[in-house]
Amino acid sequence: MPGRQRGKYAKRARASVRTRIFNCARQDGDWQVVALNNGVKVETARNWILKGTPTLKITGGNHHQKINEDHRDSLLEWLSETPELTLKELQDKLLDTYQLQVCHQTISNHLDGMMFTRKRIHYSPVVMNSMENKIKRRDFVQQIANVMLDENSVVVYIDETNLNLFTRREYGRSETGKRVISTMPASKGPNIHIIGAISQQGLEYWERRRGNYKMAEARNFVKRLIDTMVGNGTVITNLVIVCDNAPCHSNIEALLLERGYVGARIIRLGPYSPQLNPIESVWSTVKAKFEGLHAIRKNDMMAGVQQNDITNTEFRLRYLETIIDDSMTTVTRNKCLQCFNHVQGLHPRVLAMEDLICGV
Repeated sequence: MPGRQRGKYAKRARASVRTRIFNCARQDGDWQVVALNNGVKVETARNWILKGTPTLKITGGNHHQKINEDHRDSLLEWLSETPELTLKELQDKLLDTYQLQVCHQTISNHLDGMMFTRKRIHYSPVVMNSMENKIKRRDFVQQIANVMLDENSVVVYIDETNLNLFTRREYGRSETGKRVISTMPASKGPNIHIIGAISQQGLEYWERRRGNYKMAEARNFVKRLIDTMVGNGTVITNLVIVCDNAPCHSNIEALLLERGYVGARIIRLGPYSPQLNPIESVWSTVKAKFEGLHAIRKNDMMAGVQQNDITNTEFRLRYLETIIDDSMTTVTRNKCLQCFNHVQGLHPRVLAMEDLICGV
């Protein structure tokens, strides 16, 4: 309970005791006992009685607030429609709508009280939750459910991500009133792609690749994935590969008509459904580890420690590859299973044709 409210209730309790002591004395009762039983000194009680003031004026109470319930409702409505609004823009809207002039901090305090905090924005495509895409999403979940009924099936999700020198933590610490400054290279340099495949048993296969990752490279990756899994004992007719609808995965089904790859199956994720791909959560874990290692090691990289007479570009690419290799150790069997379980927890919502939210 805030200190102001505690003080208010303490004053009210003391005023009640004062009234009881005064009434007891007026009726020739033992007011000293009443005073002592309530923690009041006899001398203090005697002064109350002699002054003839049986009640104590209560001070404090509710303070006037410029922002009332109607204003708060409007703030909620405006932020629901446009969450990007700044405190200055909210201040202007209050002034235009209610002729109410308040400072930024007052608005911020009320938003804190309404449990509104400042977060990074996730942008959602307008068609993400269209009826057509909800139906495709539901069909995908039903396909996966049917596949999982066969205990011999091995479902593998594939996806790719990329990293560069500008993949870094967005927040840091510094003294109050000072900016957080962290030195970075002048350019982000080339991207390095990570292509991976996970099942409930863990990381099945992964590669890293410099430069572009297009349709031909994607087809070759799937070939190597199938070869690796079959070499590890997976029956090809039990293998189900799930991929999204990225351009690099175009016509990937044609691969399964080639000799040596017949029998495997491809299932496509529904449009705008990264939440249903467990490897997306795996990449988040890998990137978090990468950003931590990059923060610790980047000063040595920029100083050219152990460059060994190779070009600066090659040195930095090898630096990135080393951190990527170290980061991929976070992709454990338990992590993959957790990601699968999280995705399967969304399936009832998809089957019920509910909206999916970015980042869930």
